[in-house]
Amino acid sequence: MAAIRDKAQITVVSDIDQGGYSFLHKAQAAHYQIKGLSSYRNPGRLLIAFRKLLCLLTQDPPDLVWCHARLPSLLLRLALAAGFWRTSSQVAMTYHGLPICSGRQGLRDKIAFALDIIALGFGPRQNLIFLNAQGRKAFAQRSGLRALVRHQTLMLPNCSNLRPFPRKRVSGRRHLVMTTRADPQKNLRLAVDLMTHLPPQYRITLCGPGTDRRSFRRRLERSVSKAVMARIHLVGPLSDVRPLLQCADGYLLTSTYEGTPIGALEAFEAGLPIILNNFDGAEALTSVHPCSLLIGKQSLKGTARRIEDLLSRFERDDLSLAAQTRAVWAARWSPAIFERNVRAVVSVLLTSKGSVRDAPTPRPDHRNNEADPPLAPQPHRTIASPSAENE
Repeated sequence: MAAIRDKAQITVVSDIDQGGYSFLHKAQAAHYQIKGLSSYRNPGRLLIAFRKLLCLLTQDPPDLVWCHARLPSLLLRLALAAGFWRTSSQVAMTYHGLPICSGRQGLRDKIAFALDIIALGFGPRQNLIFLNAQGRKAFAQRSGLRALVRHQTLMLPNCSNLRPFPRKRVSGRRHLVMTTRADPQKNLRLAVDLMTHLPPQYRITLCGPGTDRRSFRRRLERSVSKAVMARIHLVGPLSDVRPLLQCADGYLLTSTYEGTPIGALEAFEAGLPIILNNFDGAEALTSVHPCSLLIGKQSLKGTARRIEDLLSRFERDDLSLAAQTRAVWAARWSPAIFERNVRAVVSVLLTSKGSVRDAPTPRPDHRNNEADPPLAPQPHRTIASPSAENE
């Protein structure tokens, strides 16, 4: 939002804020809260919330409707295809990752994906935003090119903006951090099971929506011993994840599917090792990280041993590896790069007419071609990191 607030009036619509949207007043954005908008388990409440959303969008139609959340995006596409929502606004939808992938193929996800393809086939022209080339390719392979032929596809890589902060290591302990939420997609069962195979000096902190609920804690307590549970810290949503990453030795993400997770990019920026489950697109991150690990194919015991080896390697050369990691982040996911990319994408969205299928895709490093030198990142400007709030 900071990248375009001088060019557009921004309104954000969300479910009831649990602390994750505290940054909006600094971004000078209006915020409408609709209870139940992200509800997966209460269809009645969801339909009431969705009706309120449609009323809001039709009362004062904006120039651009850009939907990021998976379930509201699907409902909006279905409403467009069925004619329940007719709009002159440009419509953009972000694909953060496909639920129909090697890690997650439940019946609910298959039905949702099938409805998505049907809606794209019958609905009006839309703008489909992907976070990386792997995501766009995977969508095309699983949906068929016919689903995309009438729509414009663009790429907008994510970014992070922690700003520099000093590292504070705790001697004698190894601390893993996972910015997440209490949701099946995040596969927290794997993170907890790994703790049962890691040595006693290991600690893990799970932060994000739902991780501080009593019901979630009780589920974990029933599945692990008291000794293991004592090494698992549940802190809920955070307005700023930097103090937590200050004392971290590594970043863990066990999701079954993702796009380009902001939490992993923040780990890059913080210079931390990353340990990612083998979701679609994870290898694109670990392949450029100088101290990373892709998990999910070995036994828990073998995976735990590989995590120990990874963190031991980082500990032996942490200054050099951290500097190399930050350099990768600066060249790909810094705020300066994102700002120019998002301006380019918004410009395309607001000027798009007809069926433009070969719209410009911004390079992750701003360059027009490989021969041009990369631009230097600009100073950071935001105050807090979003990942622990909205993962």
